[in-house]
Amino acid sequence: MEIFDDRSICRSYLILDRKNSNDENFYILGFFALALKILTVNQDKLTRKQKKDMNLLRDQDGIPSYFIAQLGKNDMFKYNFKGKYLLDEAVNIVYECMEMLGGNIVWLEANKEADYIVRFYKNNGFIELQSEVQEDEVERIQLVKYLNTE
Repeated sequence: MEIFDDRSICRSYLILDRKNSNDENFYILGFFALALKILTVNQDKLTRKQKKDMNLLRDQDGIPSYFIAQLGKNDMFKYNFKGKYLLDEAVNIVYECMEMLGGNIVWLEANKEADYIVRFYKNNGFIELQSEVQEDEVERIQLVKYLNTE
C-alpha cells in the first residue's frame, strides 16, 4: 500500500479501533484503497440506459472513474463491524471527490467464483457490468455503482 501511495497510484485508508487504541498502540479493523482509473467498456454491449448513466459520448470506450482497488477487514476483528461500514466509508470519500472533480461512477472487481463477495457488492448497490479473464487467468466481474444519477 505504501508504495502505491508514494507513487500516487492510489490512496489507502485505514479504519482504526479508537476505543482500544492509545498513543503507542492501535488496532487496524479494516482498510480500503481508492484510485482514479479508466473503466474500459464496449458500447456495443451496453444498454441505452447504461450509456446514459455513464454519460458516454459516441465512440467513447473509456470512462475516467473512481476505482475501489482494495477493501478488506482484519480477520482478528471481523465481527466488530460489518463490511457494509467499510464499503460505505469508501463510497463517502468518492462522493467528496466527486464534489471537487466531477464524475459519477465508482467501480470494483471481484473474482467471479467468489459468490459471497459478488452478492455482498450487489446487495450494496453495485451492478454487474462485464467480466473478463485477466492476466493471471482469473475471471473477474466488474461491478459499478452510478452515483448522483436519476
